[in-house]
Parts: sequence; structure tokens; C-alpha cells
Amino acid sequence: MNKIKGQLEAQRFIKNLSGNTKFIISKNSRAIGLSRQTYQNKLDNLRDRKIITNFTINIKPNIRPNNLKYVMLEIKTNPKEPNLVKELLEIRQLKMLDGIIGDFSLFALFIFKSPEEYYQILNSIDNIMAKSYFKKYQIIETIKVFKTNGISLNKSNSNFEIDNVDYTILNILRDGQGFKPISTYEISGASSISIVLIIRSLSGGSS
Repeated sequence: MNKIKGQLEAQRFIKNLSGNTKFIISKNSRAIGLSRQTYQNKLDNLRDRKIITNFTINIKPNIRPNNLKYVMLEIKTNPKEPNLVKELLEIRQLKMLDGIIGDFSLFALFIFKSPEEYYQILNSIDNIMAKSYFKKYQIIETIKVFKTNGISLNKSNSNFEIDNVDYTILNILRDGQGFKPISTYEISGASSISIVLIIRSLSGGSS
């Protein structure tokens, strides 16, 4: 019983870390009825045990000039092709790669910022698959994204216009954070004020 209770508390704690909010320990701890110090201790414990490996952000797909393109691949392979997995993992746009049961034993999720990037990486995937035993994969393109990283997307938010600098900042915040959320002062190439304004506009204006 104590083990189940502990698992439920851990799940509740981790869920508290996800959502449409800034990471503020005092605010998060109050939301689940813990003191700030207890919350910090639990967080440090999860980091030490590598249950939490890094922080990230959730980027909404409805950004302009191009909506983010979510593409899933089902890949036919066999266990004797570890290099296939290794080469796929080197693709920066790959966000998830799972081994599954069935004829197509690899399932991959890619996110592209533009049609040009999509076709460029698709060519790289073709080259990788040309060296595989089965040389077979199938593409599943999404029409609309309703939920990402366990977070439902707000239907009321309109599309946002971003440029290459904005997208670079978003990439750093999504892929470049470690055990501790990155500070805006640590991102080079733009002022901390402009970074805060970009983050606020893309998160719907919340602070």
C-alpha cells in the first residue's frame, strides 16, 4: 500500500511540473500542498535518480510563416541493424523513436519548421533507409495537432508570426536545457528583454 501511495505521489509531483506555466517552485509547491523546501528536496531526488533528466518547453504548432509539421514514420527493420537506429537518432528533427511489435518495428516522430526542411530531411531518411535490409518505411502526416507532451492546445489562441531568431530561441529552450531551467541571460543572440517578450507572446501572453 505504501509503495502504491508513493508512486501516486510521484506521478502527481511530476504532473505538477508539466503545464502552461513558468517553473516557479513556490507556486508549484502551493498547488500540491507542499512546503517550498519539501518540494525542492523531492525535485532534487528525482534529478539525482535521473527520473528527470532535463527541462523543456512545449511549442504550439500554429506558428507562422509555416505551421510546425508533425510527421510520423513506421520503419521496417530488424534487430541486426543497430546502425539504422544510430543514424536516425542523429537527425535533429527526430523527437521520438520507439521500438514496437509488428512488421514495422520502429515508430518515429519528426517535427519540421518548414516544407523545405521536411523535404531535405526526407531525402536524408531515404539515404539511411537505402542501406537497410528491408528498405521500407511509410509516412503518416498529421492534419491537425490537438495535444502535445500531454498538454491540450488552447483553441482560442491565434497563429503567431516568428522569424529565424525566434525559432532559434525556441529550439534552445526546448532542446538545450539541463537539470535547471535555463535563464534568458544564458541565451546569446538576442537581449533578455526580447526573449521574454517572445516567450510571452507564444505562450498566449502569460507571465
